[in-house]
Amino acid sequence: MSAESSPIAPEPLKTPVGSPMATWQELEEVVDELTTAARQCGSAEQFYGQVIDHCVKTLAAVGGAVWLRAADQTMQPLATEGWHAADFGTNEAGQAEHEAILAQVAASGGVLSVNTMANGQSVVLIVGAVNTIRTNNQGYDDTESRRPVEEPSATPGIIEIIAPAGQSLRAYKGQERFLQAVCEIAAEFHAFLELAGLRTTRNYHRQLFSFSQRVHQAVGRRHTAYEVANEGCQLLGCDRLSVVIPGRGKCRLIATSGIHRVERRSQTVYQIEQLAAVVRGFNEPIYYTEGKTENLPQVAEQFEEYVDQSHAREVAIVPITLPPEEDNLRHANRDNSSQQRSEVLAVLIAEQFDTNSSPLVHDRIVEVGEVCATAFAQAARWDRLPLRWLSESFERVGNLFLPHYFFKTIAAAVALVVVILALCFIPTDFYVETGGILQPQLRRNIFASRSGLIEEVLVQPDQRVQAGDELLRLHDPILELESKRVTGQISTTIEQLEAVQATKTGRAAGKVTRLESYRLSAEQRKLEQQLTNLRQELELLDQQRKSLIVRSPIAGEIITWDVTGLLTARPVERGQALLTIADLESSWQLELNVADDRIGYVVAARQTDVPELPVEFRLTADERHQYQGHVTEIARIVEPTANEPGHSPTARVTVAWDKAAPDGEPVLELRPGMTVRARIACGRRSLGYVWLHDLWDAVRRLATF
Repeated sequence: MSAESSPIAPEPLKTPVGSPMATWQELEEVVDELTTAARQCGSAEQFYGQVIDHCVKTLAAVGGAVWLRAADQTMQPLATEGWHAADFGTNEAGQAEHEAILAQVAASGGVLSVNTMANGQSVVLIVGAVNTIRTNNQGYDDTESRRPVEEPSATPGIIEIIAPAGQSLRAYKGQERFLQAVCEIAAEFHAFLELAGLRTTRNYHRQLFSFSQRVHQAVGRRHTAYEVANEGCQLLGCDRLSVVIPGRGKCRLIATSGIHRVERRSQTVYQIEQLAAVVRGFNEPIYYTEGKTENLPQVAEQFEEYVDQSHAREVAIVPITLPPEEDNLRHANRDNSSQQRSEVLAVLIAEQFDTNSSPLVHDRIVEVGEVCATAFAQAARWDRLPLRWLSESFERVGNLFLPHYFFKTIAAAVALVVVILALCFIPTDFYVETGGILQPQLRRNIFASRSGLIEEVLVQPDQRVQAGDELLRLHDPILELESKRVTGQISTTIEQLEAVQATKTGRAAGKVTRLESYRLSAEQRKLEQQLTNLRQELELLDQQRKSLIVRSPIAGEIITWDVTGLLTARPVERGQALLTIADLESSWQLELNVADDRIGYVVAARQTDVPELPVEFRLTADERHQYQGHVTEIARIVEPTANEPGHSPTARVTVAWDKAAPDGEPVLELRPGMTVRARIACGRRSLGYVWLHDLWDAVRRLATF
C-alpha cells in the first residue's frame, strides 16, 4: 500500500501542557458539532464532508476517507481529506488487502486499527464501521404491507483515518474511541435520513390516497381527466401534466393542468396527441431528459420536434392500463382473452420546464397511472351508459340534501318560494311594445284622374300650396282626338241642318212637294237632336280635359321627394298615386304596426279597461324624450307584411299625440314618416306574467295543439 507522495498533514491538535480538560472540551465541541450536523444536513455528501474534515483535523491524521455502500452492495468512496482512496495501493495485492480490511470492518461492525506501509513509511489505518439502527419491522414496509422489505445491510458506510506511526498505544486507543463516537453519530445521521425518507414517503402516500379518492369520485372521462391533470400535477411536483384519451380514430388531449380550455388549433396540442398515439402503440412508458431518450429513431425525432416547440427539459409519457387480472375480467366474455392486448385507457404526459425544479420521478408517475387506471375504466363505462345525464341530475339533486349543503339548500328553497310568490302576486304595468311611423293627421294622397302622360309638374318638394292650386298637368292624346272628332261632327251636323232648312225655305216658293216637306222636317229634327247630343258630348270632353289639371284638395306642403324627377313625362294610369300633400301645422298621429300575436292584448285591454289606452313612445331621432299619446282606432283587419318576409302579419293601430313636448321643451322638427318605438299600456298584470308571458303563451300553444 502507498499513500500520496507528499501528503500535507493538517496542524495537530495543540493541547496545553497540564490542561487535559481543554482537550476533552475541544473533543466534546467537535462531537456536538457533528451531532448537530447529523440532525440538520439533508445529504450524505454534506454531512460526511464535515465528518472527515473534523476527524482529520482533530486527530492530526495524515488523511481520511468515507466509504458508502452503493446499490450493488460495493463500497464506493464518498469524501476524502488529504489522501485519495482511489490511489491507495500501487498494485492489485495492495488494493485487495485494503478491500479485505474494509470487508472485515463491515462484517465486525466495530473499529479496527491496522499497521501498514504508505510510501515506504509506517502508518496506522484506523477504520470504523457505521452501523444502522435496526427497528422491528418484521420484514415488511409499513407503507405497503403487502410487499416484503429487503433487509438492508447493517453497515451502510465506513470511516477510515490514516494516523502517523510512532504514537503511544494509549493515543491510538483514544483515537479509536473518538472514531467509534463519530461512527455512532453517523449511524444516527442515517437513522434521521431514513426517518425523513419514511416521513416523505408517508406524506406522499397520504397525498396519493387523497388523490385516488378525488379521482374515483369524478364522473365521466372528461371530469376524471381534469381531476387527474390538476391534482396529479401537485402530487408529482411537475410543471405541467396533461391527460390524453385515446379514441377510435386518434388520441385527443382532454385536460392540461392550469388550463380551463384546451385550444384545439394549437401546434403543441397536435404534437402532444401524436406522441400519445406513439405511446399507445408501444404500450410502454417513454422518457426524455435534456436531449437523451432511449427510444427508436422515429420516436426520438418526434420528441425533438415537440421539445423544440414546447421547450420542455424533461418529458415522461406513461400509458394507463388496467392491471392484468382486471383487464382479463373485462375481456372474460371474449374469445382468447389471455391473448387480448391491454387496452390503453389514457396517457399521462408530465413535463418539467424550469432548470431549478427537481427532476421527474418516473416510478411515481407510473404509480399515479396505476392509481388512475380503475378510475378511467369506470369513467369509460359511465360515458357509455344511456341516459347518464338523468342520473347526473339526480345525483346533483341528492347532493343538495347532504349535511354540508342542507341549510344552504333550505335557504335557496325559501328564496325560490319567495321569488315565485312575488312573481305571482305583485302587480305591475303590462305593456305591448311595437314600432311605427309618425304622420300628420291631415294628409292626402293625390291620384291620377285618368290615364295619360304627365305634361308638366307645377310644384316642388316642401312647397306650400292652397286648396285648388294646380299641381300637375296631364296630356291624353285619345281625349284630344275624341274632342276633334266631336267638333268635326258638330260642324258637319250644322251644315247638314242649314241645308235642310234651305230646302224647306224653297217649298214656300213652290219648288218642293208636300211629301218632300214632311221628310225635310223629320230630317231637321233628327239633325237638331244629333247636334244637341254632340254638344253635350263636347261638354263632357271639355270637363275631362279640365280633369287633366290635377289640383290640391287641401292646403299643405308637398311631402313627396323629387317630384319633378319622379313624375316628369311619366305615363300614368287612372287611380295611380302621384304625390302626397300634408298639413304639417295640424295635429300629428302615430301609425303603429302591432303583430297579430300581440294585438289581442291591446283589444282585450281596450274592452275591459279604458277605450283610449295610454301610449308611451320615443322618436328614433330623439331618444332623450318620452312622449305620451292614446289609442284612437284599431284596424279591423290584419295585413300581411309584404316588405318583410318571415314576419307575422300586423294590425294598424292609430295613436293620437297628446302633448307636443315634455316639460315645455321645444319639439324636434317633425317630419312625416319618422320611426318611433312605442309601448301600449294594457292594464296591470302579475310580475311573472309581464316577464314570462311569451314563455307562458308558447307552453300553452304546445299544450293545446
